[in-house]
Amino acid sequence: PSRLDVARSGVFLRPDAPPKSSQVFVDAIPDIRAVPHTATWSEVEKAADDVIAAMYYGRLERDAGLRQLNEVTEPLFGSPPG
Repeated sequence: PSRLDVARSGVFLRPDAPPKSSQVFVDAIPDIRAVPHTATWSEVEKAADDVIAAMYYGRLERDAGLRQLNEVTEPLFGSPPG
């Protein structure tokens, strides 16, 4: 729900109905962030996910991965204004 009073209400939380973890959603509200509104954001996420996965699984060293992350995502953001 977009309104906190509704999210915290018994109508939303309904402990007698699934899911039992509705409170987890309410607890996470302060940390929810929207993704940037750019036309290429899904491409940025895909490119970044591939590099981050390679670093996570040890196929790519951290420093090399950070350089590659910058290289593959920077062009997707386009030129800065001005």
